[in-house]
Amino acid sequence: MVQKLIEPGSYFKEAWDVLIVLLTIYISIEIPLRIALNYSEINIFIDILLTCVLVIDIYINFHTKIYSKGILIDDHKRIAKTYVHTFFLFDLLAALPFLLMSVFFPVITWIRLLSLTRLFKLLRLHTLLTKWRNRQVINPSILRLGIFFFWIFLIAHWIACIWIFIARIEQLGTIPTYVDAIYWCITTITTVGYGDISPISDLQKGLTMVAMILGVAVYGYVIGNIASLLSNIDVAKSAFLKQMEDINSFLSYKSVPKKVKQKVHDYYQYVWHNRMAHSEEIILAALPSSLKTEIMLHIHRKLIEDVPFFKDTGQDFIRDIILCLQPNVFLPGDYIFKKGEVGNCMYFIGNGSVDVLSADESFVVATLKEGDYFGEIALIKKVKRTKSVVAKEYCNLYSLEKKNFDTLLVQYPTFKNHIYETFNKRVDQPSDRHITT
Repeated sequence: MVQKLIEPGSYFKEAWDVLIVLLTIYISIEIPLRIALNYSEINIFIDILLTCVLVIDIYINFHTKIYSKGILIDDHKRIAKTYVHTFFLFDLLAALPFLLMSVFFPVITWIRLLSLTRLFKLLRLHTLLTKWRNRQVINPSILRLGIFFFWIFLIAHWIACIWIFIARIEQLGTIPTYVDAIYWCITTITTVGYGDISPISDLQKGLTMVAMILGVAVYGYVIGNIASLLSNIDVAKSAFLKQMEDINSFLSYKSVPKKVKQKVHDYYQYVWHNRMAHSEEIILAALPSSLKTEIMLHIHRKLIEDVPFFKDTGQDFIRDIILCLQPNVFLPGDYIFKKGEVGNCMYFIGNGSVDVLSADESFVVATLKEGDYFGEIALIKKVKRTKSVVAKEYCNLYSLEKKNFDTLLVQYPTFKNHIYETFNKRVDQPSDRHITT
């Protein structure tokens, strides 16, 4: 029986990765603290559950597709071989229930120390955090600094636990509390060092020197990253503000009327707030043709398939139409076209709404919204527009020009009759949602 493999980007895998990250953080905090304070209480149920999750994680990693040089690998043997040569040994050591063994074999005092093998799971944590950082969901400088502080606080926690452990095994008198230990660690790492808590034994002095060296490295890294963060907190916004300065200088130099200036400003603010600072054409032009096609199909497929005379024309025809679409932005009150103009394209509404006006433009015949289309008569016949269409708000429209449409009909002659028949039926029986223009 062939077992189904898990997609690396599936919702299940993403949710499982989040669970593993949270459990790894819990492990990296709780186990060192347990060893340092030597508290014997153990919730057997939690440790059994944790062990089961770690074992299941091994199984999932054996059954998850992997990427190799950009290619998704779905060969089970190759996936298993890759996993065995990378994280399998560390995950196996992390899954071994040494903490449970210490309950059943209390006379073996060192067995509890073996539970530190679960910290090997931090290797996978680093891999997952790196993967999420590469997605750049938020500013990469902020994310990098956040991850850095996480590691610093985790290391500080470990140093505090070691401080307590040394005091306990060397019997240095009163065992410090965790609060005292973390207080000493933070003051040492931050190079403050009030001296109210000082090392006594050689081991504690050695640990203090390690903390001091770590503190110097942390100080330099944080200062450098904060400076970089402040200068690059939002590169896109800085570029946008520079662009606005250039535009304002140009408009002032050309003595453009204030009303027109305001419309220009409103347009660029709309573009910025909708994260359209880079045009769709520029972004897609930098991609390989296969990726460009895949993205455009995802974005525009529904727009095209909702048009009655494009239905049942085949996926190749739909794909080629989508590749011919051109993005357009219209401001509130802009005429998209006027009655009497000779039409040369049809429009699809990606975002916003438009008003179709009556013949004398005295009232609104219909309001078309996102997902609607208009002006399609221009693709079939070279005639004048029968109505005017005005943008009701900021609109993102996609236009399909007649010359491109005619070229497609030459390439796909089998669909020509179907398109014309469907179009004629639509003209004879217009709907309220789609007004023939």
